[in-house]
Parts: sequence; structure tokens; C-alpha cells
Amino acid sequence: MVPVLATALLAAWVPPAAALLSPADQDTSRSDAQLPVVVVSAPSLRGQAMVIDAPSAPNAPVFLDSAIFERLEHFKDVGVPATLQDPIGRATIADGTCRAVVSPGSGPFPLDGYDYWHHNPERVDAVLKALTQLPSTSQPSKFVGTAKKELPNACFYGNRTETNSLELYKPDALAKTLFNWHRAICDLEWDDPAEEPQQQALTTGFICMATCDTAKMKLTAAAISAFSASMAAAQTVTKNMCAAMPWTKKGPLTPLDGLKSYDEIAKATLPWRQVCSCTA
Repeated sequence: MVPVLATALLAAWVPPAAALLSPADQDTSRSDAQLPVVVVSAPSLRGQAMVIDAPSAPNAPVFLDSAIFERLEHFKDVGVPATLQDPIGRATIADGTCRAVVSPGSGPFPLDGYDYWHHNPERVDAVLKALTQLPSTSQPSKFVGTAKKELPNACFYGNRTETNSLELYKPDALAKTLFNWHRAICDLEWDDPAEEPQQQALTTGFICMATCDTAKMKLTAAAISAFSASMAAAQTVTKNMCAAMPWTKKGPLTPLDGLKSYDEIAKATLPWRQVCSCTA
């Protein structure tokens, strides 16, 4: 059975998905049978509907409403309060927030890899302020609907002239953060992996921002947008990134934690440049 991504909007009880199908709809001869989207009411919670997202095809978009809620809820309630003095964290939260709600080609200009990374703090602060002003995450539908309506204005705040460079980010802090991102996507035994497509698409993008920038290269809008072009694309770039720099049971073959300079980071992350499509 293909795993089901379920978002219980009003209840915590989720019935077995197969039980929601009539006998005519069930095909026990196929292990990859697709389940339809269904709306059900829990017996003990009559009148309170919840939505179960059906398994999605590989070319389905990454940022479904459930995925937007998962990322933005975490960013708003956990990420922003924890990164008040962390320019790396704030830049990547702003970047991830906007990539979740702004469809490629829908804004006044395409969002390249540095449109928040090199626009910190003015555009970053505008996005995070708008994010914190969203409705409570206790009302998921209202939260997501408002986010998609209100956030894009903040995402394109200011002009295109870059207002900071890589030097804003301390190299030792960047190296430690890269280590954590690498672990999140490649350590299969870690207890908090980035295993959902939206987590993978954004985390690989963050890695590429640092990889290309320390190498004094560009990360184009086309390159970074490709990571979230579909669920399959997010999974593929993650697989390629982990193949380029493996994480074993003993840890990463190329440790990033402890590096002290941009040059050291650039040399260590050389295998990722092709995966990221960094350009001169």
C-alpha cells in the first residue's frame, strides 16, 4: 500500500483507509492501488469532518495545502521564535515560506536562490513579520488560505538590489547548519528526518544556497525551483545529494561540522555543485 499523507483538520481519529472503500472499489491484487480523496466523520465526533489526502502521483505538486500547513505551522510556531538572533535561520525560514506559497512565475520576478539569502534583513524581516501575523494554526484552513493571500506581497518586498553578502553569515555557524541539513535528508537512522517532499525540496534548496554561494557561484531561479517542481523531483534531488555526499552509520563521509572558513566549506561541498546546478 502506498503511504497516505493524512491531515486531520478537526479530529485526531483516522480510520484505516482501506475500510473507507466499498468492496467494488478495492483491488487487492495491486499493492500500489490508489485511494480516492474521502471525507469522513469519526463515530465519536459526529458532524466534525476531516480530510484524508490520497496518495499522490510522482508528478503531483509538492506544495499542496497540507504541505503548506505543515511547513508554515512549524516556521511560525517554532522557527521564528527560535531564530531571533540567527540570520541563517531567519533567511531560510523566509525563503522556505515564500517558496511554499508563491508559484513559480506568479510574482513580479522569479525567485532565485539568493532572493532572501542576500536580502537579509529587509525582505527577510518583512516575510517573517507577515508570517507571525497569520491567524492561529489551530484553524488550518483559515491559516493556509490567509497565508496564500497575504504572504506573497511580503515575499517581493523591496527592490532586487542585494543588500547583504555571504559575509553576513559566520562560516562556523554555516558549517554547523549545513551539517544539520545534511543529516536531516541523508541520515536514515535519525529521529527527526526531512522525509516529506516539502521538507526535502526546501532543505535541499537551503543546502544549495550555501554550496553555490561559498563557491562564488549563482543559484538560478530555474535551478532552485526544479527541486519543488513535483514530488518526484524533490525525492530525486534528495537521493542525488545523498549519493554525492553519503551519510553512513558512522556519520557523514565528509564531515561539515567544524569547518571554519568559506573556502573550507566550498571545497567540502564540491560534490554538491552539480546536483545544485550552481553556475558561474
